[in-house]
Amino acid sequence: MEKAFLALKWLSLQQALDFLKTLTGDNLSKEVLIQFCREKKATAYVEIWPPGIEGTISSTKEKVSLFGMQEVLTPHITFQSQDPDQAVAILRYNDVHWLGLLPKIYCAAQFKSEDIQALAIWINESATQSAKNIDKKDPDPKKLTPEIGHLPKTQRQEQAIIEVLIKLGHSPRSLSPRVPGKAWIKSEVWKVLSDSHKLFTKNTFEKAWERLRANQEIAELKI
Repeated sequence: MEKAFLALKWLSLQQALDFLKTLTGDNLSKEVLIQFCREKKATAYVEIWPPGIEGTISSTKEKVSLFGMQEVLTPHITFQSQDPDQAVAILRYNDVHWLGLLPKIYCAAQFKSEDIQALAIWINESATQSAKNIDKKDPDPKKLTPEIGHLPKTQRQEQAIIEVLIKLGHSPRSLSPRVPGKAWIKSEVWKVLSDSHKLFTKNTFEKAWERLRANQEIAELKI
C-alpha cells in the first residue's frame, strides 16, 4: 500500500490517516493530524472548484476570486467548525493571506503524499527518541503517546479568540497597530467573548491572548 499512496499526489483525510498507519503502525485520529498541521509538522489544503469563491486579501482588502488547491493556515478552525454551512478560513494566496468564509462543500482536507511520508518519518523518529529516554522503572509504552480526547480548555480558548478575530474581519497575524486613546481590537474580541463564562474569565482571556502572541498566531502590524 505504501507505493500506491506515494503514487498519488493528493490524499484525502482518510487516505492520509491510512498512509500514516501503514508507515507508523499508529491508528491516529483526525484531530491528531489536524493538530500536527496546526503545529506546522504537516500542511493541509482544500480544493476550490471554478469559478472559485470571493474573498479579501487581509493586508490590502483587495477582493479576489480563489480556486484550485489552496493551503489552509487555520486547519484547527476550518476543519473543526461546527457551523453546518461554512467555516472561517485563512488561506495562503501567493505571498499574502486570503480571509473569508469557506462553504462547507470546500472544507474537505487534502494532503500531499510526500508531506504525509515526511510526517511519518518524524513521528517514528520522535517515538524512538522517547523510547530511549523513558524511565526504565516505568516502561509503559502507553506513556509514549498522549491521550487523545476532547480539545484541552486552553486550546478551545485560543481557537475561540482566532474565530472571533476572523469573524470581525481581522487577520490574526496582521492586526492593525494600537492607536493611543482608542479601544483596540483586543477589546472588541473580549466584548464578544465576555459572556462565555464557562470558557473565559478576564484573566484566562488575557493568558490565552498572550499564548497566541507567544506562538505568533496573532501579531500586530508595525507602523
